[in-house]
Amino acid sequence: MRAVAIVISIIALMLATLSIVLQSNTSRQLQQVASDQRDLEEQMETQSTRLAEVESDVKQNTEATRATQNEVASLGSSLQDLRDSVLEETLNAEAAELARKATYLVIATDGKGETPVGTAWVVRDSVLATNAHVARVSQLLDPAKNQRLILKNRTSFHDVLEIRMHRGHKVFADTVDDYKPLLRGAAGWQSVRIFGGYDVALMYVTNAEQLPPPLPVASPETLASLSQLQPLFMVGFPLAGTQSATIESLSLNPRASRGTVLATAPYIPKHPDETDSDELKKTEYFVLHDLFAAPGNSGSPMLNAKGEVVAILSHGFGGSGTGEKGAQRADILLELLDQQDITRVREFHSPRWRRRLSQFEQADRVVRRELEAYVRSQVNGVQIVSHTLNHGSFDERVREFTFQQAKADVDGNTSVTTTTVGVPGYHYPARLSLPAAQDHLLYTFDYRNDGAPCYVDALRQFQGGWRKTARQISREVLQIQGLYVFFTFIQGDSFGPSTEQIVFWQDPRCSQSHNFTYGVISYNEPIVQSPEQEVSRLDDLQRWITGWVDYIEALAE
Repeated sequence: MRAVAIVISIIALMLATLSIVLQSNTSRQLQQVASDQRDLEEQMETQSTRLAEVESDVKQNTEATRATQNEVASLGSSLQDLRDSVLEETLNAEAAELARKATYLVIATDGKGETPVGTAWVVRDSVLATNAHVARVSQLLDPAKNQRLILKNRTSFHDVLEIRMHRGHKVFADTVDDYKPLLRGAAGWQSVRIFGGYDVALMYVTNAEQLPPPLPVASPETLASLSQLQPLFMVGFPLAGTQSATIESLSLNPRASRGTVLATAPYIPKHPDETDSDELKKTEYFVLHDLFAAPGNSGSPMLNAKGEVVAILSHGFGGSGTGEKGAQRADILLELLDQQDITRVREFHSPRWRRRLSQFEQADRVVRRELEAYVRSQVNGVQIVSHTLNHGSFDERVREFTFQQAKADVDGNTSVTTTTVGVPGYHYPARLSLPAAQDHLLYTFDYRNDGAPCYVDALRQFQGGWRKTARQISREVLQIQGLYVFFTFIQGDSFGPSTEQIVFWQDPRCSQSHNFTYGVISYNEPIVQSPEQEVSRLDDLQRWITGWVDYIEALAE
């Protein structure tokens, strides 16, 4: 029992010692926790102080930013006010009145009614300037019906006797039409945006002595320095489509508008090898601007702060800042006035057109390549016999088209029949010579026309008369934005060549370019034979060979 008591005493002593040790450790841990808590509280207090400082800085910066924004808004408003003030003061009242007096409304008339078509202005004694596309209206008028162009303003009336258009207007359009530039983009091929070029003309009129003083044209140096944000002032007649009574009620008062130059650019984008230089600046004849423009403003003079004409409005529609509006820089008008337009086109302009066009692919080649690939993709083993490409032009607008066809009978006698195509519009007859082939794909497209109704269809003669047969090629097949390609299939003769009479047609409402392209892909599809037909063919071949062998052996004997 004594031993047990001793053991119990020892255990009690050990437990007491352990308790003391644990209490000591716990006390130290509690002290450490308290110390860590104090450090954490100090850090939190420091962070809180820093956060307060940051919030104060942010508040100050926000107030400063708000003040800056208010200053910027105020500055923007001041700049706008300054711009408006500058535009109001750039042209003095005397120059503005001179421009109004020198500006005329161009009208097409038959003596019974009048239709406004544009604006013209006095540029030299007895001579007025306008757009070529305005002057070209005279080519659609019939003098036998007393149809003619006249000019009117508040002070005088004149008949147009003669018109002279810048040589570059037609040559430039034909050059672009012939090349048909395309650009490869992320979404496929697309037509290149090329501005209408050299769109100026001169008008010579009756009663020239009654014309007011001409408007001065800026010097070539001033024109070459025309740049962004320079103020412009324009006077014209946005009255196209207005009826005669309304014209008189407006007292033939021209409308003035103000704005600025947005940019100047060449008609064709510059070549990558060209560097920005004074020489390049001289060819930036297209002026983008933000002035109000509407149908009837075509041909309006655009003046600088000195009252000098720097450009002639050529296209665009809408108020300030809406739509694309362009003008022809007056350099090309000076060429026309000095009768240097033909020489300049031949020696200066044309070489630059061709160089700049060379950076693009030609639509004829792209369409040819893409359509051949399409035909091959439809049938494995298809054989393209030939692919011809031609160009046509719709010369005049007619409601009905009549042409003669000569036919020869088996005895060699020739007879002539007259055929009338009763589908109103532009017409271009063509006799296609088709090679021996099973099928032919006939296609058409007009590069300059990028929307309905200005597409080219193919009329074919059936028992019930002539009918439009073409349909548009899917965008999935031919990915060319801005180019509408139509096609039709013609069943051919696999035993020999044949001919097909086609009349290409364009909607009579289309008044844009009338040059178009048409082509024919002639092809043979592979002949697929059944196993029985193949066995029969081999049997025939074996009998043919056996016959020749027997014949040769007979000769040898």
